[in-house]
Amino acid sequence: MICPNCSNEIGADAFCPKCGAQQEVHSVQEKPQYPPPQNNQQAVPLYPPPSNTPALQPSKTKGAWENLPKAAKILIIVVAVIFFLGLVNTCTSGGSTSTQETQEQTSSSNQLSKEEQKAKEEEQKAKEEEEQRTQAAEMESKLNSLKGQSFAVAYNDLTALGYAVTFIHSTSKMDFTQEVQLDIANPDSEFYTPWVIVDYESLDTTVKTVALLINTQENLDNEAAANAMQQALTEKLDVYYAWAAAESYGKSLYPYGFKLHYIVGKLAETPEDENTWFLKATCDVTNAYGAKMKNVVCEAKVTGTSDNPEIVYFIVY
Repeated sequence: MICPNCSNEIGADAFCPKCGAQQEVHSVQEKPQYPPPQNNQQAVPLYPPPSNTPALQPSKTKGAWENLPKAAKILIIVVAVIFFLGLVNTCTSGGSTSTQETQEQTSSSNQLSKEEQKAKEEEQKAKEEEEQRTQAAEMESKLNSLKGQSFAVAYNDLTALGYAVTFIHSTSKMDFTQEVQLDIANPDSEFYTPWVIVDYESLDTTVKTVALLINTQENLDNEAAANAMQQALTEKLDVYYAWAAAESYGKSLYPYGFKLHYIVGKLAETPEDENTWFLKATCDVTNAYGAKMKNVVCEAKVTGTSDNPEIVYFIVY
């Protein structure tokens, strides 16, 4: 379609986009006039057929917001913003208070839970310690009952209870576990030793380990006899007086200098029999020319009584 006002091609628009002139629109009842067909040809319309939808007319009235003064618009916007901020602040404050109360309740609950948990842990710990003390007392009673028993019996009883057993020689304090296990495995061997339990050295009921002191009955009998002999000799001649007598005797033999180290240099202090001490220690000797020999060995045998000790043997080398 061509605008009749400015001859601009406007298509089917109701208004010319260039000059704004309203175009004439055919109504639904009216029919456009078309030129008659020529030479028996079908007539072709010059314009598109009319639409059943009336053309849209632009609104000539502005909305209420556009009609308000600028100052009124600004005032309305400010009021709306203030109202919105107040509403947000109220919601936030309420949520913050609720959150704080929830946090306090949670903290109090957690604190109570921690105290309860701590109390339960302490109670459990006390119970375990009491059980350990009970087990230790029972095991100590068990070990005391094994004194004088065969090592094989003790080993079988303790391993059945889940304990790892170590064997220590009661005199030398050396570890004899390997030797004892060989004796347990080969009871018919010619090297078999009939060990007996003397005592226990250590016990741990937590990890279930025990160390037993062992020896042979023959050695125990000899030690018992030696102890009895030493006790009888001590009552007759105290070993202190025996050492003093030996040092006095050495000074009489070496008047230029004799020092017996019977405390830090003691090498032997055993009963020879029921009446005699065998003593051995290092000493320092000085001759008439002032020459000193240090840390030489002195041996002595002393008999008699504490009031009247007697040297029966003395040598320095």
